[in-house]
Amino acid sequence: NQGKGVALNTGLHAARQMDPHALVLIDGDGQHLPEQLPALVQPILTGEADMVVGSRYLEHTSEVPTHRIWGHRAFNLLTAAASGVITTDSQSGYRAFSPRAMHLISFSSTGFSVESEMQFLAHEHHLRVIEVPITIRYPDKAKRSVLRQGMSVFNGILRLTGQMRPLLFFGVPGLICLLAGLGFGVVVVDIYSRLKTLAVGYAMISVMLAIVGMLGLSTGITLHSIRGLLSELLGRFINSNRL
Repeated sequence: NQGKGVALNTGLHAARQMDPHALVLIDGDGQHLPEQLPALVQPILTGEADMVVGSRYLEHTSEVPTHRIWGHRAFNLLTAAASGVITTDSQSGYRAFSPRAMHLISFSSTGFSVESEMQFLAHEHHLRVIEVPITIRYPDKAKRSVLRQGMSVFNGILRLTGQMRPLLFFGVPGLICLLAGLGFGVVVVDIYSRLKTLAVGYAMISVMLAIVGMLGLSTGITLHSIRGLLSELLGRFINSNRL
């Protein structure tokens, strides 16, 4: 038992050998309805989408516990902001993939953040994402601590953001710190021009924020460039092997 992500990679590898028209992922806890599978794969078979997400929030047919609703909303916002792909149910385990998506995606996550990783991969590979309404049943109590699972997903999203969107993860906070440092610098100059006194405390804060900001911004830009180069080289390697 090496985690959900490893299990999905194993299934993807086996599916690629079969060359199916569509691939469906469904959780094994009995919460999803197999009879909704035709509606899930329809956008794949008609060529409208590369990834279809079954959403329990498009229609009010699922009695979702309140604490899960708020948790899902938080993860939806966080995953959308980090990945650049918006969905109403980022943690849904009922999904369908086109042959193109099936051959492009591979998961690095081992835990329950793998659903969020799918949105990062969809953005990276320019996959077309569509949601369809599904119904989820909750016949049994949760087997795992909701808080522990939530923290696992949150940690996974942060890791994915750092690895796949370094400019966002490092660059944006760095830019904010740099601007804040410049703001404190303006305050220092204003105080000195009016009172002829150096505000040492504000000056130290200004310098510290400016240094941290420049380090964060430069780190984000550097890692973003390196990742782009590695992705390009990997793409060339894969294409050369196919030929």
